[in-house]
Amino acid sequence: MYSFSEQFRQTKEIIDKGLYKDPTWVEDVVLSIKELKGMIPKEYDMTSLADELNQSLWYVEQLLMWCSIPEHSLREELNAHGSILFYYLSSFITPSEEQRYLEQLAEAQLKDSNANHINLLILDDLEKRATKKNKKLTKEEIQIQMFKELEETMWKYLGEDIASWETDEETSRLVKKIGQSAKFNLNKKESLFFIETMDSYVNLGYFDVSSPKKKTELYKEFTKIFGK
Repeated sequence: MYSFSEQFRQTKEIIDKGLYKDPTWVEDVVLSIKELKGMIPKEYDMTSLADELNQSLWYVEQLLMWCSIPEHSLREELNAHGSILFYYLSSFITPSEEQRYLEQLAEAQLKDSNANHINLLILDDLEKRATKKNKKLTKEEIQIQMFKELEETMWKYLGEDIASWETDEETSRLVKKIGQSAKFNLNKKESLFFIETMDSYVNLGYFDVSSPKKKTELYKEFTKIFGK
């Protein structure tokens, strides 16, 4: 039986092939992720874990995120593009742009096709866009982006706690929406409402918890987004 670090390396080796047109590869990824998911330490620090695995923090965060995706959704992602980088980059492009890239990927005929060339196109487009616009993000836009970088476990804890906070239906809906996918999109009205509501909860001390350790750490990260 593999150790967690050995299973992680094996899973990474399989995923990095990115053979989204190969049904056998898709099944191999699903099975490997299932094995890895069952071995994830119950309590861990992401930075320390990345050091232990000798992997980049970004990659560890992304792969563990894939472990939390429901199997049917994971299969959809694997069959559509099979790329951790594409999954990450898609949160920085519009839904119509994502669909256009996915359609290009769908045209591939060979089993050994991967999304590397599309990822390079996206990175190039994003770089050109940033250079051209040089847009300064608002405070709210920065906060929303920081929310997307939080672990999914954070939203699970919040979803459980908020039920006892006697909050309104809209807040509960937004917490559920955010917790379902790291690629969530909120419109301006939803963003402002959510940020203002969470800020009030932070000021009221709702996130001041002492256990479990993981929840305490995640809530501290969350409150830092509000400058607390």
